[in-house]
Amino acid sequence: IIIVIIIIIIIIIIIIIIIIIIIIIIIIIIIIIIIVIIMIIVIMIIIIIIVLIIIIIIIIIIIIIIIIIIIGNDNNDI
Repeated sequence: IIIVIIIIIIIIIIIIIIIIIIIIIIIIIIIIIIIVIIMIIVIMIIIIIIVLIIIIIIIIIIIIIIIIIIIGNDNNDI
């Protein structure tokens, strides 16, 4: 009877340990997934910002070129 009780207790302890390990693994996986998602979002935001900056710079350069051409044409007409 005592041996049976001890065996049952050991089995219960092992099951509890396994459950705890599984929970810890699941938590770690969830944390890793969240971190990866956050990193992807941050990278996307950075890429979008860089693209916007490049577009703005290109637009500014085009505007400057147009202004220079207009001024140049005005001078030639005079």
